[in-house]
Amino acid sequence: MELLFLGFILATIALMVGIPALTVWALVRYLARRHSVTEGPALTKRELEQLVETAVRRAVAPLEARLERLERQLSPPSDAPRPSFRRVAEHPEQPG
Repeated sequence: MELLFLGFILATIALMVGIPALTVWALVRYLARRHSVTEGPALTKRELEQLVETAVRRAVAPLEARLERLERQLSPPSDAPRPSFRRVAEHPEQPG
C-alpha cells in the first residue's frame, strides 16, 4: 500500500514538473526557429519590388515583341495612327 502511495506521489510530481518543462521547451524551440528565419540576408521591400519588376519585364518581353510584330503586320491601310497595344495595356483607363 505504501509503495502504491509512493508511486502516486512520484507520478504526480513528474507530471507537475514535466508538463510545464515540456511547454517551456516547445515554446523555446518555436521562438528559436522563428527567430532564425528572420536573421540573415533579408530583402527590403524596395529590393523585392525590383526583383519582381525585373522578372515580370523579362517574362513579358517576348510577348511585347510579338505584339509589336503583329501591330506592324495588321497596320491599317490609311495613314491614321493606330494606338499601340502596349499603350492601351499600360493606360487602360484612357480612351483610344
